[in-house]
Amino acid sequence: MQYTNEHFTGTHKDWSDRLKASLPPGNPENWPMPEGEEPPVKVEPEPVIYVPDLNTEKEQAQAELVYIFEKRAEEIAGKYPWFERDTWQDQEAEALAYQADPNTPTPVLTKIATPRNITVAELHSV
Repeated sequence: MQYTNEHFTGTHKDWSDRLKASLPPGNPENWPMPEGEEPPVKVEPEPVIYVPDLNTEKEQAQAELVYIFEKRAEEIAGKYPWFERDTWQDQEAEALAYQADPNTPTPVLTKIATPRNITVAELHSV
């Protein structure tokens, strides 16, 4: 196939050979410069030193610690709902009071026993 324009007529190979012949081999930095011109100076950019934002680092570290804590807490106490976990000290106090006097009011233990359809006495024996 022949290509034609105002400067060239020939095949793709002819055009490619002509282009190769017009360019000096090697890196363009090594090509001869026109008289009176200096070769371009290659300027390396200054390295950018990363300085992390201290508040961001603290927030990320705290978020990571919360994640680790929640994951381990879930492994340890995962079968219990958060309400029960958050009230363990109250449960202990009520259980000890119930042990001493079964007529003592036990609102937390009652709230736990009711959805399970058991009494506080049955919960205490578990």
